[in-house]
Amino acid sequence: MKPNTGQESPKTFRPGAEGLKRVLGDLEADIMEFVWSAEERPPAGPAREVSARAVMDGRGPARAPAYATVKTVMNRLVEKGHLIRRKEDRAYVYRSSSNRAEFWNRVCGAVLQGLMDGSDRGLVLSHLMETVTE
Repeated sequence: MKPNTGQESPKTFRPGAEGLKRVLGDLEADIMEFVWSAEERPPAGPAREVSARAVMDGRGPARAPAYATVKTVMNRLVEKGHLIRRKEDRAYVYRSSSNRAEFWNRVCGAVLQGLMDGSDRGLVLSHLMETVTE
């Protein structure tokens, strides 16, 4: 039994997609990238928090979905354990629960575990070794 880290493992892996969109929906991936980018901007220090409005403004008018859609997706990312939310005045602000490297570490572990569970482990390991040596 896997320990509960409070962060959901990906349910889908789309090898043909790019970056985060391999394991998250398109808007989820865009939001996580926006949040991580906001947190990485100087000045360094505590994680920067962003609002749903900031995400919308950062995407630009051509790509901006409805405010309610952004808010809903951000709250789903909270439920999945990828974002942390707190109330500030009358709105919520969000920050990531982990950095990019920690996120990808969890994803890689979950994908490999998913391949190993119920499969021919020897075949999976053999293919993994071939891929790594290439």
